[in-house]
Amino acid sequence: MTFDELVEKSKEQVASNHKSEKIEISEKWTQGRTVFGGLSAGLLLAASEQVVSAEKELHSAYTSFIGPLLADTSFEIDVSILREGNNVVQVLAKAMQNGQVAVLQQSSFGIKRASSVELNNIQSHSMEIITEATLDQSKLIMAPNFLQHFEFALTNGKEPFSGSDDSKDALVYNTSGQVLAKSHQTIAIFD
Repeated sequence: MTFDELVEKSKEQVASNHKSEKIEISEKWTQGRTVFGGLSAGLLLAASEQVVSAEKELHSAYTSFIGPLLADTSFEIDVSILREGNNVVQVLAKAMQNGQVAVLQQSSFGIKRASSVELNNIQSHSMEIITEATLDQSKLIMAPNFLQHFEFALTNGKEPFSGSDDSKDALVYNTSGQVLAKSHQTIAIFD
């Protein structure tokens, strides 16, 4: 399944109050013995967004990986509102597998407010814009399974997992043609 398909399953879990199928993620999304942390964090955030009104935007999210979220083993996502006020809501989401918490996330959403603080950020980067993947993933011998869902272009340094002592690698990546527009997508990519 793609990232977006898994997100839809997590949303169905919340919308149906656990009457829909449990979620199962294939080993193609693993990093070692567990599901890629960015994916599990992104799924919990997508599920949390289902219980929050649209005008409240993500302010913060804290994800704790309690134990392994095993691939090819079904799990459920539980979401509850810890506290909701007029402007801010605190949400708790858990990935439950085999009766235990595997991943826990607490997130805060709020309404945008006017501010008198002005920030003049004039910094910019000098990275080149990449339009296609140029890194051959078949050469990445020690790479985790989940990387197959991403496209990469190396702009500086040596290939990842090559054993290079150079710490100045610059890698640009994309989720295999999917557009990153939502908070849960951004959380997944930056984990």
